[in-house]
Amino acid sequence: MKGQAALRRTLGWLQKGEIKFRHDIQIVTMNYNPGTNNPHHSGLHKFVFWHLPQLAYKNPDVQFITYKYMTPTPWVKLYMEDDRQFLVDCDSRSRQEIHDHIKDVFNIPQDEESQEATAIQENPANFGEFCPRQCACELPGHVACPGFAALPFHLRGKQQTKVRAGEMTMEELIQDSETDMQQRLENRRNKLEKIDAAVSGIEPQYSTRQSWTGVLPPHKRH
Repeated sequence: MKGQAALRRTLGWLQKGEIKFRHDIQIVTMNYNPGTNNPHHSGLHKFVFWHLPQLAYKNPDVQFITYKYMTPTPWVKLYMEDDRQFLVDCDSRSRQEIHDHIKDVFNIPQDEESQEATAIQENPANFGEFCPRQCACELPGHVACPGFAALPFHLRGKQQTKVRAGEMTMEELIQDSETDMQQRLENRRNKLEKIDAAVSGIEPQYSTRQSWTGVLPPHKRH
């Protein structure tokens, strides 16, 4: 890595940040004059140099603004959600003193932080982009996604609306759904026979007979 103090841009350094602001802090401004001619500003200058990347990484919802050569004394101001403002005097204070003061006063409470850490732990029941399963349909017994396997007629809202509107009876819907599933099963069998694949274990994914009448489908009768 290139640049001055490239360590500041490594993931390990960013994750080691110890300051995680309370949720009501919206904006943080830092005013200082860098340079060797301003020794009473050096503490805040070093704090910004080393810890501002960590603050931005740990607090993505907080806006950080730095002002240079605009004030005679260094200070940090925090703007709260309820329009309150807190000013931290950093004149002639070291980097570590400023860090510890902000951490002690404005850091998120320890019990709340532990609750957040517990909430983001992996839950086997969760599914989504950052979970072990992208969709609940990957679990056995769940209805497959319509994008991969077409839903039978009796599970489609459009067909159920027709039944409620009186355009067709429930018996007709069940019969059409069973016919469609049998046709799809037959097409699947034909495709597998063309590539000499075993077809004995192929069964319909859904069964209107099983769902509505409790009667086993023909391929399961003995």
